Amino acid sequence: MSEGFLTNAGRDLLAAKQGASEVLVIDRFLLANIAGLDPSDPPNLDEPTPDVGDQVATLPVTQSGYVSADKVVYSLYLGTQVGDFTFNWVGLLADDDTLVAVRYIEPISKYATSGQALGNAITRNFLITYTDAQAITNVTVEASSWQVQFDDATTEQKGLVELATQTEMTAETDPARVPAVNVVASYVAAKIAALVDSSPGTLDTLNELAAALGDDPNFATTMTNALAEKLNTSDVNLTGVDSATPPDSAALPVGISRFYSNAGGTPNGGWGGTLTIKTSSTRAWQIWSSDTYATHIYYRNNSLSGSGWQTWRQLLTDAPSDGEQYVRKDGAWSLVDVGDQDLSDSGWKLLPGGLILQWGKKLDATFGSSDITLPVTFPTAFFSVYISGAEDWSDQQYSDNSTYAGAEVLSASAFRIYNRSHYGGGGKTLDFYWFAIGY
Repeated sequence: MSEGFLTNAGRDLLAAKQGASEVLVIDRFLLANIAGLDPSDPPNLDEPTPDVGDQVATLPVTQSGYVSADKVVYSLYLGTQVGDFTFNWVGLLADDDTLVAVRYIEPISKYATSGQALGNAITRNFLITYTDAQAITNVTVEASSWQVQFDDATTEQKGLVELATQTEMTAETDPARVPAVNVVASYVAAKIAALVDSSPGTLDTLNELAAALGDDPNFATTMTNALAEKLNTSDVNLTGVDSATPPDSAALPVGISRFYSNAGGTPNGGWGGTLTIKTSSTRAWQIWSSDTYATHIYYRNNSLSGSGWQTWRQLLTDAPSDGEQYVRKDGAWSLVDVGDQDLSDSGWKLLPGGLILQWGKKLDATFGSSDITLPVTFPTAFFSVYISGAEDWSDQQYSDNSTYAGAEVLSASAFRIYNRSHYGGGGKTLDFYWFAIGY
């Protein structure tokens, strides 16, 4: 343990008390926090008492004892009720306010208990060495009665232990110093920060990392098994192969391949691209298109059982735009330009297989005929249209009143309603519902 140093004023006082056979009473510790103080600075033997603004606490000596005739130790205990302050300068004061001894230290923070936050407890020991120091100070209690050992502690023996500073704690090189609570807290916080190493806020705890891995304790095995199911690069040939005819499918690996051809093996000849999907050793599919027939797409399959490739079948004859749908019937392609559906009062619905239902209401159909335009045009055929009354026709039952209505398909996009209703000898305006079927 470092002894600090006696000031010139302290040495003079010790000598004066020794010469006069008087007792030197050292009764207080003075703690200060001096800006810019370096613990490695050489001692100032003419050290003055710190400015009042730098002083943080003046406390009575807690205990004193002699180690030998020339060594006395003074101890200060700072309990959890003392604080809050930081100090880096420790001094011993005589009863006449003489600054006897001084020590420079790394800053130590002292916290008092506040609510649920427990404060820290600190003990500071100050050893003074001077010829006949025990006799001059009249310290009669052996230090060993309240301290274990007042030689420096080592890894082999007990003794005085000095609190480690933050720098000493970080260096981890001094086996004889014990860190204070606040130093340990700072040390642990720094180690945790280094472990986290600027990780994003959602991944800076072990729980968050575990959640990101699906709380899977066998994550490595899970990933290894998943990767084992991936498509191998050896099973995929996407660089293209120039050839006059498609390669023999039996020679292709299971997976996806493509090639270009300008002659046999294509539906219409000319340069084109073929995508081959081989799903097993006994089944393969090909899809073909070309620049020459950019809007034609064909497909065929191969059972790989010796019969070879089947005849190409046309999949699409035109390149559809958004909202267009093609249907094929009787060897011909037809565009169904209806998008999805319209479920309004005058609407339509495309059914699976291409059948289209349309409906609506004609208000105030005058006596005679009225032409109706469908919400969408039937792409192939307008089968039929049905009409019914949309109002009470009960007053048409008398002998001088009659009701007759019919409908006629005009085109794929229109039909005509005939109103031949009489009332009181004249024509009557009526409302009709209608329902059309086509594809």
